[in-house]
Amino acid sequence: MTRRADLLPDDDRAERELLLDLLAGATPALTFGRGVDEKRFLAITPKWLYPLVYVRVRDLSGAPAALIEQLAVHYRGNVMLSMKRRAILRDVMARLDTENIPHLVLKGPVLAYGVYGDPATRTMADLDLLVRPSDLDRALAALQRDGYVIPSRYHGLALEPGDAAPLEPRGGGPLIELHSMLDSTGDDVEATEAAWSRSRRVALGDGLTVATLAPGDFFLQVAAHLSKHHRFVRSLRGLVDVALLMREDLPWREIAEEGQRLSIARWVALTAGLAHHLLNATLPAEIALDETIDEALPLAALQLWPSERDRVPHPIIVAFDGRAGTPMTPHLHRDKVIMPRGAARLRVRASRVVLLAGRLAGAVARGALRPSNVATALALFRKRERLIALMENGDT
Repeated sequence: MTRRADLLPDDDRAERELLLDLLAGATPALTFGRGVDEKRFLAITPKWLYPLVYVRVRDLSGAPAALIEQLAVHYRGNVMLSMKRRAILRDVMARLDTENIPHLVLKGPVLAYGVYGDPATRTMADLDLLVRPSDLDRALAALQRDGYVIPSRYHGLALEPGDAAPLEPRGGGPLIELHSMLDSTGDDVEATEAAWSRSRRVALGDGLTVATLAPGDFFLQVAAHLSKHHRFVRSLRGLVDVALLMREDLPWREIAEEGQRLSIARWVALTAGLAHHLLNATLPAEIALDETIDEALPLAALQLWPSERDRVPHPIIVAFDGRAGTPMTPHLHRDKVIMPRGAARLRVRASRVVLLAGRLAGAVARGALRPSNVATALALFRKRERLIALMENGDT
């Protein structure tokens, strides 16, 4: 029988146990000064989770005041960012409405206002919207006319199938990401249209109402995005999303049946199982964990924790392993963001060289390229490839 302890890295176990208890909203078995080191706790906690951890730790007996204040800075900052994100979302939706472009709001805003209780505890770097394939280029052009721009760092890069180039608001802010495919439905046009037909409207407060996926479709999308799309890499926040959704009254039979139809049932079961073991989410009877899932659980769990300080640049992994990693949708064409011409193109290419050099120099300065760390990163990459093989072969 799988236990939480079986899914944790060997180092900083007490700190990770406390973090997971806090994220799960459970009474911690350990606390600061009783086996938990404050500095190590902060080091293993992803910054994306600082605002949520602040709310969970501020009333915890024995929590150091300096730690609480450090976390509070991030919480207060996200309060301000939440207001900016809401204003940008209103603006984007108004522009799409003006152009008569139907759209659904995905993930972040709906999660923040729907299951987090306090929206400021859910961080986000982008706002994701779903539009129909026939509207994708028109939506991109409409927002560009409104002053949204493609950041130069994306010029020339390959996009995921069904994605438009990311857009940045005037004056900065979260990226706007337009999609015409869901991670849960892929290029299954009928399944995507069925999800559109089941869409609902939800209130996010202050008079803002958005269209989004139905509860079952929403869960499938969040689970597939965390697992099949991101392969759980540095995605502990995404697992919190899943655990919070699993507390809701969801149509589990429909979720299980749709997962089978879409060939993502094993990814969904793995995601739900991980949320169950790590964050105490109740596993519904309709989601079965078999021997393959049991083998995949530790492989997936390891992907959640890589340290930014020890992060090895991906080109180094490719150089040593010889593979760039299994693509999510190898059978689908990936468009590239159009490169500018002339001097602008040269500036983009030069900036890319400088960026890569900076990443390599930073990795050297952090000690991330020491042989033992590169070996660890390679092992983690190969375990991820094994995880993908288990999940994909199980659904074919």
